[in-house]
Amino acid sequence: MGRPFLQGLIGNSYTAQPTIVSRAAQLALVKRARYCPPWRATQELSTASVGMLPMRVQRAVVGASLILLTASLLRGASRVTGKPIPAMRTIEGKWRGQIKFAGGPYEIFYLTVNSDGSIVASWGVTTRWGKVTLRGGKARFDLHTSSGDLYYYEEKQGRVITLRPDFGGWDAQVRPLK
Repeated sequence: MGRPFLQGLIGNSYTAQPTIVSRAAQLALVKRARYCPPWRATQELSTASVGMLPMRVQRAVVGASLILLTASLLRGASRVTGKPIPAMRTIEGKWRGQIKFAGGPYEIFYLTVNSDGSIVASWGVTTRWGKVTLRGGKARFDLHTSSGDLYYYEEKQGRVITLRPDFGGWDAQVRPLK
């Protein structure tokens, strides 16, 4: 005759006659028993691991983490807005800098902003014509193949324009051409 079901939970001694326990009692003992996977058999179980916390506590921890992550992303995104552009003359002129395409090296990038809002962007052998529009101190560019936000900064080293397209793939940063 074999060992009784859940011998370690019911009794530690093996007897020739199995311990008689009803099926309902056996299931109740299984539900109350703590599961210990074989790779953790020698380690002491603790409730400090996330997997052992009650579900309500796990949800609270995950919820708090998501709130902190969202707040930090929004705080970081608010720093990217740049300085308001009151008029086109603020960014008018010839600019030179760098453009970087995803997975590629930096290339020399030239940007010309005209007083009527038309722009000419060129890099390598590529030239694109487009338009800049101002609305509420924010600028948007449209180069027909891509469009996005144009940010203007005034730093200690001088003025800077950053172009960030809506769907990524590249970004450019330019300074006034001297």
